[in-house]
This record gives sequence, C-alpha cells and structure tokens, in this order.
Amino acid sequence: MASARLGRIDEALSEATALNELYNNADLDGLEAQYVPARTLLEIAKHIVEARVEQARQDYPAAEHHLQEAIALEDAIAYMEPPYWYYPVRQTLGAVQLQDGRAEEAIATFRQALAQQPKNGWALWGLLQAQRQAGDASARQTEREFRRVWLGDNALLALDRL
Repeated sequence: MASARLGRIDEALSEATALNELYNNADLDGLEAQYVPARTLLEIAKHIVEARVEQARQDYPAAEHHLQEAIALEDAIAYMEPPYWYYPVRQTLGAVQLQDGRAEEAIATFRQALAQQPKNGWALWGLLQAQRQAGDASARQTEREFRRVWLGDNALLALDRL
C-alpha cells in the first residue's frame, strides 16, 4: 500500500503478486484449523493493494471494484474481537468515492464503516470531508466527534491514507 501511495506502482503490483502466491502456495491449513481465516485475509490484502494501485492511477471505478471485492470478503469473516481484518475497508471505499466526486455515496459508505467501528478517527475524518464537499449541515457535529476521538497527527490525514 505504501508503494502505491508513493507512486511505485510496479513495486505495489509485485506485492499483490506475492500475496497471490502466498494464497496459492503457502501451507495455511494450521491457521485455518484454528479458525483464523488466513486465505480470506490474504485475498482482502491483495484486493486492497490492487485498489490502492488504481487509486494512485486515479482509476476510481477500478479501485472501487477491488474494494467491493474486499468488502464482500471482509463481511463474510466471522465476528471476532479484535476483528481479523484491522480496519473497515469501507473507509477506503468512501475515500475513493469522494475522490471520484461522489460525496453523497461517500457519506453513506463512511457511515457504514463507522457502524463497524464506532469512533474510528480515520472514518470520521473521511465522513467530515464528504459532508463538507456535499454541503451537509451535520458536518459540525461530525467535526466535534472527530476532535474528541482523534489522537493522531493531523498531517497524516489524507484521503489516500484512509
């Protein structure tokens, strides 16, 4: 994901290939026997890397396709605390929708991400950006909530990091 963000597309695609090779060749049976959805997690990771590549290329429909695939896989994973996948993929989808100029869709998607992980500062920031772009009056409330929960460096906040 970092390679895609830095514009090193070939490196990012190489990582996606490596994830696919792990999926196809690694002995994951022990993890799967312990109810760790290792193959599913590798598939999610591969789709997200591919989505990040398309996001870097500004091919938002292609990025959205990969994110929808990752979300379908994420949604099929059994509930676990903490979750097996470390963040709600919908926050990345919301960012891509917003980058594509679809603020209303992004608002709905960020709300879905927040339903998965309430008080997620990244998703709240994305929701705030979408609400501002849409001229949504609830942006003030979202900004207050974001300020209450965000502990990170504001310099890190960017749509391509969500």
